[in-house]
Amino acid sequence: MKKKLDTNLRERNKLNEKLNKILVERLLLQEQEKALMLETKKVLNRIKELDCTSSAKKYFTFKSRKTHSHYDYSEIAQLIREILSKTEDGMIWQNVLCNELQKRGITFSNAHVMFKNTLPYLSDVKKEKIGRKIRYTLLTK
Repeated sequence: MKKKLDTNLRERNKLNEKLNKILVERLLLQEQEKALMLETKKVLNRIKELDCTSSAKKYFTFKSRKTHSHYDYSEIAQLIREILSKTEDGMIWQNVLCNELQKRGITFSNAHVMFKNTLPYLSDVKKEKIGRKIRYTLLTK
């Protein structure tokens, strides 16, 4: 029994030593990776500085975020009423309405949010969801 405990203890100690060696090696590799990443960044930045051609600028430019826009929702509501009144049956799908608004110079990043904020100004417009599509109907036509 004592012999079995002795062998288990020795094996456990060896495994602990091996684990410690692996962990130390892992830390060294992480430090090397960080150093390589920094060096890579420096090289890439230097390449960006040296390349002034338009093709290089295209390669290194990233998509910028859209600027936050403030809308006059009462004005948009007026345009929606106008668009709905021009339709023959007084109803229009949201995607068609979005296209019409964009033709009139109103751009928005999220149509759903824009319509949600505009609806309080549209008491005479009914919003219906049919499947995945949303339809707006003018009630006083």
